[in-house]
Amino acid sequence: QGCIFSSRRATAQESYFMTVAESLANGEDGDRADHAVAEAEEAVKPISCMAIFENCMVNGFADGKVMLYDMEAMQSASMKLPSMVLSNNSEQCCDAGRPGAVPIASLAACGAALPITATLVLDATSGWEALQKWTLEHFHEQYGDLTVSVTHVGGKRAECKLAEYIENFPEVRLDEAQALSAKPGQTPYLRGWFFEAQAPELLQDFTVPTLFQDWFERLPKAWRPPFHWIFLGPRGSCTPMHIDPTLTHAWLAQIQGRKRFLLFPPNAVCTVHDAATGTFVDPYHPDMEKYPNFSMSRGLEVVLEPGDFLYIPPNWAHHVTCIDDSLSLTFNFLPKEHFSAVRTLFLMKKVAKVQRERTDESGDPASAAE
Repeated sequence: QGCIFSSRRATAQESYFMTVAESLANGEDGDRADHAVAEAEEAVKPISCMAIFENCMVNGFADGKVMLYDMEAMQSASMKLPSMVLSNNSEQCCDAGRPGAVPIASLAACGAALPITATLVLDATSGWEALQKWTLEHFHEQYGDLTVSVTHVGGKRAECKLAEYIENFPEVRLDEAQALSAKPGQTPYLRGWFFEAQAPELLQDFTVPTLFQDWFERLPKAWRPPFHWIFLGPRGSCTPMHIDPTLTHAWLAQIQGRKRFLLFPPNAVCTVHDAATGTFVDPYHPDMEKYPNFSMSRGLEVVLEPGDFLYIPPNWAHHVTCIDDSLSLTFNFLPKEHFSAVRTLFLMKKVAKVQRERTDESGDPASAAE
């Protein structure tokens, strides 16, 4: 309800759900329901919310509707999505003293809708204990015995103790000039550490602003993707250009050190992404033969300092560099506006499961809708 689906996959999902629901409600012959189940199983086989949207882009609107665009079609047609601006109110930006920064109280005053562009949000981390408590020394002393997976050269991961990883910073840390032009994988980086599984008490050290609450948490636990992470690395650590998983919304809070983001809006993704290979450009060492349109792109560069809070909408490509030893917290989240669509897909999965169980029990496919 209140959702518009434009992808082939979403159309099959919606058709399936409505057909099964009608069949069950009206007590009709099970043929329609069985046909819908078979069609749906071919069209979508999610085992968690991570697989729901696949290559679709999700774009939310203030009225609660959701549009799903096929990314490949979007890139080939160069669809004109919202152009890149830093905020909706230039006066607030000037008053804040930070280009593109918007006070969180001003966002709240605009209602429940999230910004449509990358936005630096002021005061979002106010009162967080993590800002004083979370240091490299704290993690070394309190969590040094935990085993973590560190990304090395070539994207290969290797496990080690957190204390061992931090102790090695002086050996792998780049100088500041090198860090500004560092290549991904040049420095070992603990990125995407799902800390909740090993140190859930850290959740008590911060409070997520209401506007950025994760509605995945309203789904059964087995359906919640592990998208709450700590990123910890020495100066020069990089995350290569990418679009966040399943095109979720994201926020990142910088806790220690500085981190540089280079962001590209959806209408510029085709200039930084090679559809043939599925790879993204290294914006600081671009291969212009492979990415000939990169020179036409308009990137937004933001340097985050401790206490800064950056919101990134879906389908924004971004490259990240630690220009100091850095510690940050990030949540990829499901906003309220998209919850109805995800809940519908979850209910579809549940209905399909019930149908299969009833069929297995009776051994008669036609009895599944009785």
